[in-house]
Amino acid sequence: MTRKNKKIKNHVYVGKVDHVNQQYAFIVVDDLPKDILVPYLYLRGAMHQDIVQVVMTTQFPKPEGRIIRIIKRTNPTLVGRIDVEDKKVIFIADNRKIHYAIKVKPNKKLTWRNNEKALLSITTYPTVYQEGEGEVIQLLGLSGSHQAETRSIIAQFQLEEAFNKDIEQEVAQLPAKPSSEEIARRRDFRSITTITIDPADAKDFDDALSLEKLDNGDYEVGIHIADVTHYVKEGTPLDQEALKRGTSVYLVGNTVSMLPERLANDLCSLRPHEDRLAFSVVVKLDQDANIKNVWIGETIIHSDHRFTYDEAHTILKEQEGAYYQELLILDQLAKKMRLRRIKAGAICFETTTPAITLDQEGNPIDIKPKSSHTTHQLIEEYALLANRLVAKTVWQKKEKKKHLPFIYRIHDQPDHQKVLEFAQLIRQLGYQFDTKPSKLPASYNKILTETKNTPHQTLIQIRSIQTMSQACYTTTPRGHFGLGFQYYTHFTSPIRRYPDIITHRLLKQYLKEGGGNILLRQNYEEIARHASIRERVATEAERVSIQGKQVVFMKKLEGETHEGVISGITEWGIYVELKKYKCEGMVRIADIPDDYYSFDPKHFSMKGKRKGKVYRIGNDLQVKIKKVSIEKKMVDMEIST
Repeated sequence: MTRKNKKIKNHVYVGKVDHVNQQYAFIVVDDLPKDILVPYLYLRGAMHQDIVQVVMTTQFPKPEGRIIRIIKRTNPTLVGRIDVEDKKVIFIADNRKIHYAIKVKPNKKLTWRNNEKALLSITTYPTVYQEGEGEVIQLLGLSGSHQAETRSIIAQFQLEEAFNKDIEQEVAQLPAKPSSEEIARRRDFRSITTITIDPADAKDFDDALSLEKLDNGDYEVGIHIADVTHYVKEGTPLDQEALKRGTSVYLVGNTVSMLPERLANDLCSLRPHEDRLAFSVVVKLDQDANIKNVWIGETIIHSDHRFTYDEAHTILKEQEGAYYQELLILDQLAKKMRLRRIKAGAICFETTTPAITLDQEGNPIDIKPKSSHTTHQLIEEYALLANRLVAKTVWQKKEKKKHLPFIYRIHDQPDHQKVLEFAQLIRQLGYQFDTKPSKLPASYNKILTETKNTPHQTLIQIRSIQTMSQACYTTTPRGHFGLGFQYYTHFTSPIRRYPDIITHRLLKQYLKEGGGNILLRQNYEEIARHASIRERVATEAERVSIQGKQVVFMKKLEGETHEGVISGITEWGIYVELKKYKCEGMVRIADIPDDYYSFDPKHFSMKGKRKGKVYRIGNDLQVKIKKVSIEKKMVDMEIST
C-alpha cells in the first residue's frame, strides 16, 4: 500500500489507532517509516481503528507521542459479552483490541444473563478517567453457543443474511427453465461430456469442465461458468444488493450469500443432469497443453456427473471409475499447464486450512487439515486459464479501441524492505535468496522447495507470505506477481463474487458485433475499491469464525498433552500450533520453564539468558493445554517436559 503524507504541521500527524494492549497503542501514520507509540494515559480514550491527531513528542530511539484530538470514531457499535458483577453490568468487546470495559445502561425491555452475547451502541465513549457507557440494542445468545457466535460475527462485521421482500419477489418471478429462444441463440454443449468437481459440502456449483477429443488428436476443453448476469440485470434491486454485499461470506456452519438461495443453489448452480445457462471459455489444446484456439461466449450445458474432490482423486489414484479417461486427460493437461506456469514465474505457496466438523447443534467435534489433492490443482489450473484468457482478450480489444472499462485482479510486487528483511533471515538459516525484482519469483520458489520437509518449512512459509502485497481489484492492469500473469481478472465465480458479475457483463458487451454499446454508467474503479474492501471484511469474518470454533474445540482438550510446532514468537510468548488439529495457542514467556527468556526479533527466536536455549519458529514442541477461555478466545499452553 502506498502511504500518502498526512502531516498537518511540525510533528503533528493524522493516523489510525492500533490498540495492541492495555498499556499502549500505536498510531499508524501514512508516510512515516515507523508507527508512533502512545502510552495509555495519553490516548484520550481513543479506541482501536479511531482516526486521531497525534503529536510526536520523541523521535529517537523510537517515535512516541500523545493524542491531541479524536477526529473520527469508528466503533459506534460493538459486539461482545455481558458481565454481571453484583449490581454492576459491564460490556466486554469481542475484539481483543478494544481494551475498555463499558458500563451497560439498564433496559426495561431486555432481560440479559451473565456471559450473554450482545450488540451494544456506545452512548458515552470512555476516557482515561471515566468509563464508557452504552445501550444493548440486541441480545445474541449465550457466549460459546453456535447460534450466538454466528450472530455475533454477522453483527460485528455488519453482514446481512436476509434479502428484502422486493428482491425475493424479483427472484421468485424468474423462470425455472430457459426459453427455447434463449437456448437457440447459444452454443450447445449438452451432448459433450461435462463434469463438476467441488468440495463435498458445496451447495452451489459455479464452474464445470467439458472435454472432447478432436479428430487431429487435440482436445477441446470447455470451462463453463454459471451465467449469473442472465438473471441479475444491471441496476435492479437484486444487482444493487449484490454490489453492496460484494461477496459471499463462508462462516463455519453458515453462509452469508451474495445472492438469494434460489439463484445461488438452483438457477445459477451447474447441478448434474439439468440444463443450465453458462458463459464459457472454450480452449483447444494439443497434447502438450499448448493453446491452439480460444472461443468465448454464451452456452447451454448439461453436467453429466458431480464429483467431490476426494471422489475424483480416488478415481485417478485407482485408475478406474466413472469418467476415468476424461479425468485423466484433464489432469494430465492441467499438470503440464501448472509446470509451464511455474517456469514462467508463478509462486507456489502451500498453505493448510483446517476442516471443522460440526454436530447437529453446531459444536465442533473434529478438526483436521483440509486434504489437498491433485484434483484441487486440476480445477485451479482451468480457472486460472479462463481468468487469464478473459483478461487478455479484453485488453487486446482495449488496445484497439482505447476506451474499454474493465476490472482486473492485480497483485503488486512485495515491498522491497520486507524482501530485504526476509533475505536476511534466509541467509541466517544458511540459504541464499536473490532480491533482484526480476529474480524474485524464482527465488521464492527455490527457497520454498529447498526448505520443504525441513525444520524451517513453517517459518519460511509464514515469513514469505508476510512479505507479499495484498491482491485487490482495479481498472488498471498492473499484473499479478504471485501468479506471474500480465493480465488477470476474476471470471469464474459470479455466484459468490461481484467483480465476476461485472466481468461477465462487460465481456458480453465487448464480444458483440462491433463491440456493443460501451456505456460508462458506473464508476468501475469505485466498484473495484468497494469489492476489495468487502473481500477483506469477508476474509476477517471467516478467520474469526474459524478461530472461535477452534477455541471451543480446544476447551475439550484442557489438561491433555499434544505434539505441536512453533508457529510464531513475540515479546510476550510463543505461539504453538497443534499438529493433529491445526489449532493454535500460546505459551506465555513467564511460563517457559528453567530460565529467563527474552525475544530476539532479529533472529525470530526466544533465547534463555543463563542456559542459552533457543526456541525458533518451526521447532517441534510438546505442549500441555493449560487453560482455554471461550469468552476471551484465548488458549494458554505450557511446555511439557
